[in-house]
This record gives sequence, structure tokens and C-alpha cells, in this order.
Amino acid sequence: MTLNLTIVNKWGIWQCSDHRLTNLVTGKLIDDFSIKHVFFRCPDGAALLAYAGAGRIGSVDLSDWIRETLRGPRRTVGQSIELIRENASRDVAPLLRKLRLCHMFTIGAFVAGRPWAVQIKNYRSEDFFSRITLDRFETHGREITESGLGFIFGDPRAITRPDIDGLVTISGRKPRSPKDFSNLLVSLNRRIAATPAGRVTISPSCVTSYIPPGGLPIDSKFHDSSSAPSPRVVPMVVMGVDVTEIMRTMMSHTGPSSASFQQEQEQAMRRAAVPRNRLGPHR
Repeated sequence: MTLNLTIVNKWGIWQCSDHRLTNLVTGKLIDDFSIKHVFFRCPDGAALLAYAGAGRIGSVDLSDWIRETLRGPRRTVGQSIELIRENASRDVAPLLRKLRLCHMFTIGAFVAGRPWAVQIKNYRSEDFFSRITLDRFETHGREITESGLGFIFGDPRAITRPDIDGLVTISGRKPRSPKDFSNLLVSLNRRIAATPAGRVTISPSCVTSYIPPGGLPIDSKFHDSSSAPSPRVVPMVVMGVDVTEIMRTMMSHTGPSSASFQQEQEQAMRRAAVPRNRLGPHR
């Protein structure tokens, strides 16, 4: 499963996601460093996306699949969300239905400065515990006109009602500093990961991101991830340009500039605006 936490209000959007991947059948740990988090900036706003359910299909992390499919045309926030839903319905839903695995993409967005909360999921809420999944993904979204919205999605055996109620209550408040809410989400992730069920499905390590109403700058931080095998970068698509691999290349290079480094950078820049779908029908 996994865990993601979201707060959306008029002062900002905060999101937190853990990194654990487990085998659905055996419960065995597969990876504790999968990033389930994507930021995308559009002409009309910006959004943070996290997901829970399936973390990886084959060798492809869904965060990489999302950023690669969003490359190319400059899309609005709404168009980007619709593209994710369409691709997920075509490329992901059939497999998840066979596995009877409920999956949800959770999105907090500012569109023209107005806060929105969106869910893209392959199940109806009343069917979650019975694991009845749809043959498609559906979008459910609304503008946040009240004080705020906070919600949790992840392993239901690890999440308690006080966890949910506490996040909902605090979501309507303005923090003294944006870092206060980020720190709160980190603490909540650690606490849920320490439960008997959470120790199996949720990593205590996580990543948090915050965006203000203007969409920039994004403030992301990795927590308890010092043993990660590679540089940690939140996948990011800005106006159709996927800057993720460019950032990864720069962070992995610690020595003086060389011809090989420049070549790697040029290759990453060429890929940045070329759409790719490694889960699509022609993969």
C-alpha cells in the first residue's frame, strides 16, 4: 500500500508521501526509496500529486510514468489531470482490477490562485474495504471555498480515526510558518509507520512538499532518507518540460565538469520535452 497525507487551504498546499514498496502477495519489502510524489507547473497554476495503492508496475515507478507522460505540450492543470486519468484508465486500471487493488492519485492544486482538491481513483468509496475495483479511473474534485481540507489515504489497518480527525481539524488553520505543517505531516507519517500494520507497508522515511498560492517556489524536503542509494529529487514538470533527469544528473555529478557530464546533460535536456509512456500499448 503506502501512505500519503494532504492539506489544502487558501494559504498553501502541503503533501507528504512515504517511500515503501511491498509485494502484494507475500508482504515482502521490495524497495524503501520509491518516490511517490510529483509536482507540475502549468500556465494557469500548479499542483502536487501523491499516490497510494500501486507504487511500481514492472520496473516503472508511477511517479516516473506520470512525469514522462506529462512532457511536451503546455497543458493547464485541468488538462494535465485529465491526461493522467485517461492514461491510468488505459494503462493501469486493467492490471489493478485483476489484482483487486484500490489506487488513488491525490492532488492539491492552485488554479488561478484558487485552491482545489482532486482525487483520481479506480474504486468507489463504499467499495474500498471489499476491494471492488473499477475498470477505469474516475476524477472527483472540488474547489476549497471553506477553511481547508485535510485527508489521509493508505493502509486502513494503520490509520486511526484520531489521525483523520486531527488532520481535518488543523487543515483549516493558518500555520505560523509553512514548515510547521510540513513537520506535522512528517510526525504523522512516522507515527502511522510505527503501528503494527504500518511497519509492514509504510516507511518512516518520507518526502514533504509545500507550494504557496502562487505555485512557486516549491519547498521539498526528504526526511530520514540518508541511506538512499541515489540523489533524491522530487519529479517535476514545468510547462511541459520534465526537469527531473536534468536535476538528477547535476546532483549525481560531484567532480569538475567533463565531456561525459556535458553529454549526459545534453541527453537529459533533449529528453525533457519528449513524451514517453513506458506503460502504454506500445511499450
